[in-house]
Amino acid sequence: MIKTVSKIILGLLCIHFISCTDGTNVKTDYMRLNLNGKVKFITEIYFLPAVSGDTIKRGERTTNATSFFESAGDEPFSSYETKVYFDHNGNIAECFMDDSASDFHFKETFEYDDNLLVTKQGFLSGEFFYKEIYRYDSKNRETERYFYDSEKHLFESVITKYPDANTVIEKVHTENEYSDFERETRLKDGLPVLLTSRLDSVRIIEKWRGEYDGNGRVSVSKFYDSQDKLLQYEKYVYDGYGNELEYAIFSDNDELLTKHECRYKYDGYGNWTQQVTITDGQPEIIILRNIIYY
Repeated sequence: MIKTVSKIILGLLCIHFISCTDGTNVKTDYMRLNLNGKVKFITEIYFLPAVSGDTIKRGERTTNATSFFESAGDEPFSSYETKVYFDHNGNIAECFMDDSASDFHFKETFEYDDNLLVTKQGFLSGEFFYKEIYRYDSKNRETERYFYDSEKHLFESVITKYPDANTVIEKVHTENEYSDFERETRLKDGLPVLLTSRLDSVRIIEKWRGEYDGNGRVSVSKFYDSQDKLLQYEKYVYDGYGNELEYAIFSDNDELLTKHECRYKYDGYGNWTQQVTITDGQPEIIILRNIIYY
């Protein structure tokens, strides 16, 4: 659970602030997902590991939180099988998720101009139950995001302001007056290095500080309470393709709490086709990717 929450925070920071602070630096989904070549679609299938001595093999099929949305900052969706289609510009056009165990079939569609304009989530039948609409300023920075339910009722909105080149302030409005909050993010060289979340723009509920490697990837994340006391910190290690090799969580007194490792197999383009995740020395999940190119 700790990993999921922190990943969402990092995803929100990276996809929202890095790609929107400068109109000339908008990231495509190819870049965000470290994909090379002209990928048309990817199918991910998830397996439990079967261990035999030092060998890790595929076991039974299982569900898994799809990586495509986790890295984008959205709530991860647990899927039995995930298929993602990309447009010719390198952005996700459609995503299909299937949980055969519960007979749940879900899709998300994406509409673009120069920027992402609309996302819709719903069932394969065409019935949508959730929609987001985005608006931008003249510098291609996201300024407004509106969330609608299946009855076309607005239930949340996010307003983002850019007071200067090193500050981003995001105010989230909801129908619940007690849910309003504000995030203020400090940037350095276009990267978020300090985030403070306030409830009702007054009471601090969360602080985050980040450090980066030479390629602009988060190397250290630190989380603090409202009194600036360090709660925990996380370290990341990446391979030459930009994929995460190691992710470790430490307590405030440097005690290792959890360590996640990833092992990959790659195709000729340098895109991973198999990922084995190992948590605290125990194999956790195997993901197979079938990648089709244009």
